[in-house]
Amino acid sequence: SWPGSWCLFLGRRLKIQRMSVIDRDGPPGKVLAITKSGVIISTGSGAICLEQVKPEGKATMSAMDWCNGYGVQEGAFFA
Repeated sequence: SWPGSWCLFLGRRLKIQRMSVIDRDGPPGKVLAITKSGVIISTGSGAICLEQVKPEGKATMSAMDWCNGYGVQEGAFFA
């Protein structure tokens, strides 16, 4: 729903369509893991698992499809 959640990855807006909260720690914005269920990103006070996203100018897709198409790897950082 509007306005929704979004972040930047490699300078492009990524709208978060579905996510869940994960109990994990790490530096804010770091990709901690890529799993079948999604992409786990640290927030600085826990983590979130991106499950469904909408890249700028693209259709909604699973986070796993987004990772495969955009070359997202563990250890990368979001802005």
